[in-house]
Amino acid sequence: MTFSGPSWTRTSGVGACHFVLTGGQTQFHPALGVETLLAARGAPPGNLGPEARAAHMLCRTTRLSVADIAAQLRLPLPVTRVMLSQLLDAGALHIASAPYHPSDTAILEKLLAKLHEL
Repeated sequence: MTFSGPSWTRTSGVGACHFVLTGGQTQFHPALGVETLLAARGAPPGNLGPEARAAHMLCRTTRLSVADIAAQLRLPLPVTRVMLSQLLDAGALHIASAPYHPSDTAILEKLLAKLHEL
């Protein structure tokens, strides 16, 4: 069986490739929901791998969600979230729109009031 990604092809060890891609990091930024929109900031750092560079380039022209970036790069969502966290920490990306948090009752109350008006 052959697995392929945007810049590598392996016949085995896909998990090892993801480990290398994230530098062994497994935790991601808590604000990175699948619907979080990201945008690029300036030029990409020179030490980026091909996948991280591709993610940065995708976000230069338009704001993209974490899920869209993962799909376009053909990477698993958890791996993409770790990689994007690293780009956030490096200042290469910024959060353009944070995910909705259901605990924000003010928004829900406004929505309910508008629905009652209908």
